[in-house]
Amino acid sequence: CAELLAGEGIALLDLLNQGGEEINQTAIAQPLLFAVEYALAQLWQSWGVRPEALIGHSLGEYVAACLAGVFSLEDGLRLVALRGRLMQQCPAGAMLSVGLSEGQLAPLLPEGVVIAAVNGPALCAVSGTEAAIAALAADLEAKDIPHQRLQTSHGFHSPLMEPMLEPFRVALQQVPLQPPQIPMVSNVTGTWLTAEAATDPDYWVRQARQPVRFMAGLETLSSLSPVLLEVGPGTVLARLATQTLKDAKAIASLPHPKSATPEWTHLLEAVGQLWQRGVPLDWQQLHLTPRRRVPLPTYPFERQRYWVEPDEGLASGIQIETKPALASDLANWFYQPTWQRSLPSTASVLTEPNCWLVLTEGGLGAQLAQRLEQAGQDVIRVARGEAFAQTGYRQFALNPQRLEDYAALMKDLRLRELVPTQVVSLWGLQADDLAAYRQATEVQYLVNAITAQPDQDCQISLVTTGLYDVVGEAVQQPMRGAIAGLSLVIGQEYPSLGCRLIELEDTEAVEPLWRTLIAPPTAIVIACRRSHLWQQTYQPLPLPEAAATRLQRGGTYLIAGNLSQGMGHIWAEHLAAQWQAKLVLLGDRSTPTLPKEAEGIALSLDLTDPAQLSAALQQAEAELGPIRGLFYSAPTTNDQSAAPLALMQPSHWDYNLRHKLQGLLSLQVALAEKPLDFCLVQSSLSAVIGGVGLGAYAAANSAMDAIIQQQNQQSGTPWFSVNWDACLTEEVQAGFGSANAAFALTSEEVWAATERILEAAPPGQIVVSKGGLTTRIRQWVQAAPRPQADEPTATHARPQIATPYAPPRSDIEQTVAAIWQDLLGVEQVGIHDSFFDLGGHSLLAIQVVSRLREAFPVAIEMRSLLFEAPTVAGIAAAIAPHLPDEEEMDEMAALLAEVQGLSSEEVQQQLAQSQGGAQ
Repeated sequence: CAELLAGEGIALLDLLNQGGEEINQTAIAQPLLFAVEYALAQLWQSWGVRPEALIGHSLGEYVAACLAGVFSLEDGLRLVALRGRLMQQCPAGAMLSVGLSEGQLAPLLPEGVVIAAVNGPALCAVSGTEAAIAALAADLEAKDIPHQRLQTSHGFHSPLMEPMLEPFRVALQQVPLQPPQIPMVSNVTGTWLTAEAATDPDYWVRQARQPVRFMAGLETLSSLSPVLLEVGPGTVLARLATQTLKDAKAIASLPHPKSATPEWTHLLEAVGQLWQRGVPLDWQQLHLTPRRRVPLPTYPFERQRYWVEPDEGLASGIQIETKPALASDLANWFYQPTWQRSLPSTASVLTEPNCWLVLTEGGLGAQLAQRLEQAGQDVIRVARGEAFAQTGYRQFALNPQRLEDYAALMKDLRLRELVPTQVVSLWGLQADDLAAYRQATEVQYLVNAITAQPDQDCQISLVTTGLYDVVGEAVQQPMRGAIAGLSLVIGQEYPSLGCRLIELEDTEAVEPLWRTLIAPPTAIVIACRRSHLWQQTYQPLPLPEAAATRLQRGGTYLIAGNLSQGMGHIWAEHLAAQWQAKLVLLGDRSTPTLPKEAEGIALSLDLTDPAQLSAALQQAEAELGPIRGLFYSAPTTNDQSAAPLALMQPSHWDYNLRHKLQGLLSLQVALAEKPLDFCLVQSSLSAVIGGVGLGAYAAANSAMDAIIQQQNQQSGTPWFSVNWDACLTEEVQAGFGSANAAFALTSEEVWAATERILEAAPPGQIVVSKGGLTTRIRQWVQAAPRPQADEPTATHARPQIATPYAPPRSDIEQTVAAIWQDLLGVEQVGIHDSFFDLGGHSLLAIQVVSRLREAFPVAIEMRSLLFEAPTVAGIAAAIAPHLPDEEEMDEMAALLAEVQGLSSEEVQQQLAQSQGGAQ
């Protein structure tokens, strides 16, 4: 780079060695930064660190483009040097960093100031004239809004850059531009940079003028669950990634300018962090000289029991208490859903008075409430509204998309000593399409509000329609399948709650609903058809090997979806090796890899974009011939798709909607007119037997199964929705233990099951389970297990973690640490230890949240607190301000003594107990 920049009149090495004010000039700073970042990237690659994707910030996008092959190093340096000179010639300006979101900041901007970068959820940069920026800074100061002046000489990414755009365009038109060979994210759009944009000179002109969509770019990358390596001076981008992405794995190559850590030491620490996160390195290139192996002492068998417990469930989160019988013959691994008549019950829940909470919608809700009141039941009616409000005697309204509204309702009812023992939701009867899927989030909020109240047991009944084909009906609203999957998990996470789904044929007649509600629950899913009740079961579907198959040797097959986590790579490898198939791999925003020696094409695109999908299919069929079948691969469970109900965020629902359902719906439309032999979709066993922490994941898979059922009613192409158990490679199985590996499928078993399905199975939903499915359903759905939180937990020595032990300093910290020690089984918990470093996970988090609520009945959100401040000290610091201080405790003690005639010692004891030991 130094040699090339010498031709531009820039003495790179002299400038770096001497420092000085000259390097702050835009014409010098930009090529300097480019050279440092490019050279550092080459160093990393020489050490074996190869990028799967690239993102740059403003000037950094040029480095990314060079690494991706959009333009050569020579052309890139010339462009950057010209860009710097042209920008320096533009009118002077200024920039501010502001601690607000784009939506909050935009209305505050005066004339002459624009948003230059959106760097985080609450962090933007603005750019404009010196006077306008000064005026904005004064306004922000008056409003007490955090902001900071940036050390720049110009107002980049603003109208002040207009004079440089045309001469820069002329220069770009002389440079050969190539499509990126490594996927990279665009600053302009925040999405993947297309070949058309990368090779368009106008794109790079717009890149200098329009705002940097860095936050959106990080969110685009999040689908890859990446390790993010900042390549350049400082740690700014790594910190932005941490602020934007939950659980971001961001590593900076070089230290902060004010850090005392030497650059080389920091760089080697970054090497260690990459290795720790599973990134392969070329150690020979890293060391360059021969290394010496030093033998270490062998392990002393001291008969010490270690803290890692054997897993009690599959990787998918499905719990297994006692192992059902395993079927040795693959032919007996298959099941299909069916319906059987439910015998009428003579028992009734109306023998004692109940408090019924009815979420009403339409005339059916009014009829039901009236019938209940006539039967002597206590009824509370809740209608949809803009916000929580009381609208009449025992009548309320709330916004179903606001958790705080549900919480306010439950608090109000408890103050009135009205504790619902029966909850009936009819809000799903009017929802359709996306609204039907969103209804599942409303159910989650309802459950969270109920479980936030101590000692509240109740039965929840979710009422829907148009979801199932029981006796030949059309499936009209498959998205309502989301609440069916969610209903499986609610009782598993909260055994004090019963949850069932009641599917109606006629939403005008109250009698079938009434008859179902007053009978004790007998099944999770009940369908009302005329005068009969039906419950869903699963019957064995033996699939022996058959001579005929839907596969064609040498045929063209489309494999689409998330091909980095799902089963797409298994299908691709076996189709190529055993059927010599031509493959069309469409990675949903990630570039897939064709198997070795396979014929085909591999493209990255947004599956939900009809134009991109149509163009890809046209290209595929033009090159490889007509597509014979579809394999749709969806991501398996991960932190973005699964979480306990108490910790689940809207992002979990959005992730599953985007990566499972919307891509599938787009493919259905795009392939509707093509004469395919079959379409096979990857679903999950969680839609059949649930799993703690899998509420949103099971909901999406259940909706997917319903979509396939509807598709088979409307299309002549056979569609299959396969509910797979966990799939593990042989290497991964070794870490799961024999019990778990026995139920998980190997890659070979997945393919063998796939061939059996395509050979002999009828279209529709097919369940794959090595163990007896009826037994698993009986144990984990019909009799959801209760957590054994009250049983004594075996304790283990404190694990080797980076944080040194620090003992509790207050009663609050002592109480929190004791809860962790009890549930984690660790002898010593320090106040600065991370809950997750000690072995905590999302399932244990449910019990921790429950215990914290019991110990500290304060008005704070415990479930988010555990993730935001996962240390004893952090939780205690958040709780302390909400507890009464010493003076308030004395006043309360005096009042209690006066009212109850207790001694001061007895009063203090009661107060201490009520505050979890916090005096």
